[in-house]
Amino acid sequence: MKSLTIHIFRPFLVSVVIGMSASVAALLLFSLIMYALHLPDSFSYPLGLASLAAGCFTAGRILGGKKRHSGIKQGLLCGGAMFLLCLLGGFIFGTVSFWGVLAKLLICLATGISGGVSGVNSRIKH
Repeated sequence: MKSLTIHIFRPFLVSVVIGMSASVAALLLFSLIMYALHLPDSFSYPLGLASLAAGCFTAGRILGGKKRHSGIKQGLLCGGAMFLLCLLGGFIFGTVSFWGVLAKLLICLATGISGGVSGVNSRIKH
């Protein structure tokens, strides 16, 4: 069981934690930009989606780089996990709409897959 934990669950959890950290860092950067440029509140949703996309891409790239095979599957796992975390946060802290959930799902899966494929095909092993 220890081998299963080390080789499957730990890299997945590490990549999702790093991806969420990257997403939070991008969100803080975008909020600072919004504050500095005095942008209206309507910019917050697209910038939030962009920060989520950055986090999903980062998580997929790290897991794809660690596994070095099946980049699409690794990206789907990371994008799906980050989507579920965001959906859980939406249920706890706010309202959830169908089109918002669908947009986040598509963005999470697409950027997670692209990150997983780029991580598998990168020359640097993570």
